[in-house]
Amino acid sequence: ASSESEGEYGDAGELCFYKITKEKMMRIDLNNWGGFPSDKKLVSTWVLPLRITPDDNRILFAFKRKQPVEMKELPEVWKAGDPYIYKGMTYRMHWQNTAKLGIWDVKTNRFIKVTDTLYPQSLINKDASLALLYNPATYQPQSMSKPPIDLYIADLKKERKTLFLKRQLHETSKVSFSPSGRYIQYFREKGWWLYDSKTDVHVNLCKKFENTQLIDYDELTPLLWSKDEDTLFMQGSYDLWEVPIGNG
Repeated sequence: ASSESEGEYGDAGELCFYKITKEKMMRIDLNNWGGFPSDKKLVSTWVLPLRITPDDNRILFAFKRKQPVEMKELPEVWKAGDPYIYKGMTYRMHWQNTAKLGIWDVKTNRFIKVTDTLYPQSLINKDASLALLYNPATYQPQSMSKPPIDLYIADLKKERKTLFLKRQLHETSKVSFSPSGRYIQYFREKGWWLYDSKTDVHVNLCKKFENTQLIDYDELTPLLWSKDEDTLFMQGSYDLWEVPIGNG
């Protein structure tokens, strides 16, 4: 559960977590939570819904500025070098006004910031241990409807991030986590790849099709994983492919 309020100096809100199996209620007052920014507040948004990880150890929530940053320029000025048109710039204000993603680590009562103004958007795995961060405006402005993005992988337990993929396709269907969150499958350079976060190794999945009649790898779509994640099933235009993970 969550509560929120308005105002620059108003209440930042409260996070509540009730564990049914233990009949125990836990609360976090964001006004007095170490590490949580004093100028931010808890918000409710469909883009970043309140979520509990399957192990009940982490709560994902959205927060944003109590007082939005306003455009001071009058009259209205449209700048050719801005990543977005004027209305988009005034709404985002270099991502200062958009909602950000945070984590409440229930075991340690620690606040973990996932997104910020430099990397305002993310894809996050099931247990909230890894996230892919990016800024969709990095290569704006240009004529493409969705310019490429630089993806950074963030270890949310050690709170560190490194460059993962540079100038990657900005298509959510082309990059995703496996159900456990260990693997990341992504489409790059006309082929599908798999990244193992435990071994820090990238594997070209297309090499597993070298002895088949499949030519156009773009027609492939990751469909589902086996329960133990030793096999990835991929759908082609007419066939279903069983792709072993590892040396198979």
